[in-house]
Amino acid sequence: MKVEIPEPEKTKCNYVGADILPICAVQVTMILGLARIFNVPITKEVAEAQAKAYMVGNFGKMLAGELSKLVPIFGSATNATVAVGLTEYLGWEVAEDFYKKSLEENKILKEAQNKPSKL
Repeated sequence: MKVEIPEPEKTKCNYVGADILPICAVQVTMILGLARIFNVPITKEVAEAQAKAYMVGNFGKMLAGELSKLVPIFGSATNATVAVGLTEYLGWEVAEDFYKKSLEENKILKEAQNKPSKL
């Protein structure tokens, strides 16, 4: 059954969605930067998919942070803390993953170099 959401709640919902987009852009830029550090080939689209998947997985935490903005002063500080914490956590998760990939790739390259040629 479809319900009509009152305007004050619609406005709050739009605000939450609009604020999440810049955070996602920062996360995509961070993922691309981390990929360069570890020489992991990645496209912007893949980085966006990683950031979106992370955002979906942590939507409840982000929503709580966004809704906390409704409390003057304290809410904004709480939201900023949540956003920074989630983004930093994502960054370290991605960095660890990219580091593991770079180790695996280096291992494969070294093994290939050490194999005698069959010519």
